[in-house]
Amino acid sequence: MVMTIFENLPTILTTLSTAVIALFTAVLALATKRQAAILKAIEAPVPILSEIKLVEYVDPLSQSAVADRVLPGPIPQFCRVLPAVVNLGRTPAQFTRWCIEWVVSPMLPDAPICHRLTNWNFFLPPTGATWLRIDPIGDIRLTDDERQRIEMGRATFWVFGLFSYTTFFKESYDVRFLARWDLKAGFCLEIRPNYTYTRKAGRQRRAAAGGRKGGGAEGIPGG
Repeated sequence: MVMTIFENLPTILTTLSTAVIALFTAVLALATKRQAAILKAIEAPVPILSEIKLVEYVDPLSQSAVADRVLPGPIPQFCRVLPAVVNLGRTPAQFTRWCIEWVVSPMLPDAPICHRLTNWNFFLPPTGATWLRIDPIGDIRLTDDERQRIEMGRATFWVFGLFSYTTFFKESYDVRFLARWDLKAGFCLEIRPNYTYTRKAGRQRRAAAGGRKGGGAEGIPGG
């Protein structure tokens, strides 16, 4: 028995050595994967929509604003929604698409639907901040009846939508937002289920976005 063990000792040692190497390789791979995930989290961009404002224009063809920011109170007949975006991360964020929807209603629909969607190619550097004018999906034209219902408090002016961005590591995310017009405070950002979240985009959506050519972006300074 003892002789058999000694005769097979080289084989036993080789087997043990192989098992230890395999275990070490697995642990090293797991550690490397975890380290890469931590690096991505640390270096990833963090673009957020920090504010929304209304800017009054004469009509859709106008490039010069009548009022750079509509003050709380009645809403003009034609204006544009301008979102302000800030990158809180350490690497640039590449915006790839935007959606801006609006509705005049006492209540929000159960779930948001984005019809006014446009491809958008814009890089926001780390710690960068800017206002964006996104024509024509940011255009707002209210009827006299809608304006009256808002002023009388019988309906609320809601703005909601999403923006998509890609990180330095080629990961894509969708960020949804929601704002409500308050006659005394102006736009107020709100948090609602289905309407506000940040989610990693699925493979199918990322593949489709990768094959498109984005449009331009206009950064507009403002307060």
